[in-house]
Amino acid sequence: MKYGLLLAGVLLLVAPFAYAGTPQRALLLAQTSAVTAASLGISDSGLLPTNPFYFIKEWGRAIMRATTASGAPQANLELRFINEKAAELQQVDQISGMNASALTTALRSYIREQGMLQSSLQALPEISQDPRVTDVLTAISALTPSHERLLDALAQEYNGETVVENLLSSAKGLLEQSLLTAAGKAAPDQFAQIFQTALTEGLSGDLKNTYAAEIVGRLQAAAPQPISDALAPAYAGFTAQSAAEVQTFLATASLSDATAALQELPDSPERQNVGIQIYEKQKRDLEAPRAAAVLVLPSSGSTSTSAILCSTIKSNFDDLWNLFKTDRMSNQEYLQKYAVLRDQYANCQLPTILPSYPASSTPAVSSPGTTTPAAVPATP
Repeated sequence: MKYGLLLAGVLLLVAPFAYAGTPQRALLLAQTSAVTAASLGISDSGLLPTNPFYFIKEWGRAIMRATTASGAPQANLELRFINEKAAELQQVDQISGMNASALTTALRSYIREQGMLQSSLQALPEISQDPRVTDVLTAISALTPSHERLLDALAQEYNGETVVENLLSSAKGLLEQSLLTAAGKAAPDQFAQIFQTALTEGLSGDLKNTYAAEIVGRLQAAAPQPISDALAPAYAGFTAQSAAEVQTFLATASLSDATAALQELPDSPERQNVGIQIYEKQKRDLEAPRAAAVLVLPSSGSTSTSAILCSTIKSNFDDLWNLFKTDRMSNQEYLQKYAVLRDQYANCQLPTILPSYPASSTPAVSSPGTTTPAAVPATP
């Protein structure tokens, strides 16, 4: 069987102010550090968007905008505000107890600020005309990993809440659009280097490089060709570094977590490699019987039949894997059917060395407690 995975992919369609098709990333998020207001650099969020007096805070921000020079100073001020609103978003989620209405209010505040940030970034001069633009690019690159992590976590938490999901989709699209707007003010290679550093320093956890590759892959799909090409080395670097952490994860992960991880990884050669590792791990597990082997007499004529049965089950496993890897079967259904095949194979497996018995005590049936399945479905 050819092991190369013909996966449909997880390429995301990003349109201005929208982010469609965002997949769930429960496993990647569980293996990366959570975002808090403190980790965003905000010690006290103060009034939250759900507070009826929040408008006073917004008035203060408006005054600061009016008294700040345009260009890089204005962009840096909006970056400060968007980070504050991310902290407010995290705080609302933490104290609201899964209140979708409260989170919706905070998300709309975050999205409005992204619009203000977009305007200030579009007004920036080219980097050659104002070196301070480098500071803006570094600042927005530095906050992007934590904002990505926060928005992904909220999408996982509020899965099924349509209004929240749509707002999160818009927020993610605007976040990455803002980053790309800033990137357009600099040389693509310079931006790629700054962003790679930001991801390296801004993410932590057992699958941090894998999550970084996932973020870069999504950004590449939305970026103009020069920026997408410049990001290619960073993407390759993160996927290469993720190999060791993925192997460590697979060594201790449950079968359910391992197969879920495959669906969360970016569509890349690394995802293909992880798929092969999972497939091989399952195949080894399949061929290691958990039940007692059936004792078959050499003269019974059952050896050939049992061998054919075992071969059929392994063939069914290959068919099952093909359905899963081409996204024609859910993760849960795959795991259930794999467990059935594994048990069937355990029961049909023959011992390496057949026992010999005295003629007077030759058993006529299998060992107690073990049965050979009468039939195996032609397809899983």
